[in-house]
Amino acid sequence: MNTVYIAFFLAFLGFYLVLFLVLLFSNRMDRRARRRPDDEEDDYKDEVLHVKS
Repeated sequence: MNTVYIAFFLAFLGFYLVLFLVLLFSNRMDRRARRRPDDEEDDYKDEVLHVKS
């Protein structure tokens, strides 16, 4: 009976570990998606300066 409790505890812990990793991964993807347009603007400014000179 004790092993059943340990199995439920490990399943519970594993569920929250997976949930935490999914939230962490989605947060990083959101940051990359937000950062990407700024990088494109900087590249565009560099291209304009290069063409002018």
